[in-house]
Amino acid sequence: MCCTLLLAVYLIDAGQIITSIITAVLFSYAAYLMIKTPSVAVVQQRLLIACFALHSVVMLLQVVLLVLLYSSQISQASLASGLQLLLVTHLFLTTASALILPFIKFANAESRLINLANHDPLTQLLNRRGFFRLCKKITKTAPLNSRVSLIMLDIDLFKQVNDQYGHETGDEAIKWIAQHINELFFELGVTARIGGEEFAIFLNQQNLAQARQLAQKLCSSINEYPFYFNGHSIALSVSAGVSSMLVRELDMQALLLQADKRLYLAKETGRNKVVTHDEKSLLAKAPSAII
Repeated sequence: MCCTLLLAVYLIDAGQIITSIITAVLFSYAAYLMIKTPSVAVVQQRLLIACFALHSVVMLLQVVLLVLLYSSQISQASLASGLQLLLVTHLFLTTASALILPFIKFANAESRLINLANHDPLTQLLNRRGFFRLCKKITKTAPLNSRVSLIMLDIDLFKQVNDQYGHETGDEAIKWIAQHINELFFELGVTARIGGEEFAIFLNQQNLAQARQLAQKLCSSINEYPFYFNGHSIALSVSAGVSSMLVRELDMQALLLQADKRLYLAKETGRNKVVTHDEKSLLAKAPSAII
């Protein structure tokens, strides 16, 4: 659009000067926009910013040469080589920009697709696929003698929330729980929503006792204040099962199943608790010993 408008003034006296100034401003603005735009292709983005900035400088140099030409301080023949050099530079920078920009767009689009494939759209936590993928990547570089732990979490009596208050409230309740999880484990572990109201938290180099303590802290945090939505105050609680393994013996599916089994025991023996033991009889007799 700008080029079309500038054609109207390009052939009048000093029209080329006006066109060059406006073009320089446009390239400077393009560089500014690129600086403000997040991108996963950082190196290519910096190259494109450099191309835009250099193009702006070249246009300003062209302004200087044209001013000298129109002021009759120098002959057109003397400026011919300088203008030709600027033209070659224009072509080079335009070609470079045209090659770099599609790569950046492709890299950003690919990153968005990967993000969508590995994250839960409701909570923005990882989904099951992304969770296992990242856990596998982390444990590849972990010391073989270190331990990893897994917390499986489930919202207590969640079906009653959906039935009584509706699915919109249920979705907001899930997001509220996810927020609590993210706040506590943002720098401590890998968090995911792996089912309807079920969450998983992977803790690298954390033993069973440490993981249990963190799970209990999360349960207490959720249980401390009610969830408010659409004028309703809803008391929510969660149950958790915790498992742990040495990295050298790690089997993620087995770790998950063990934590899931303990989560089931937590829900079966009273809810709103953290279970790290497999014996239901012991849970029934002395639940405080494993909380």
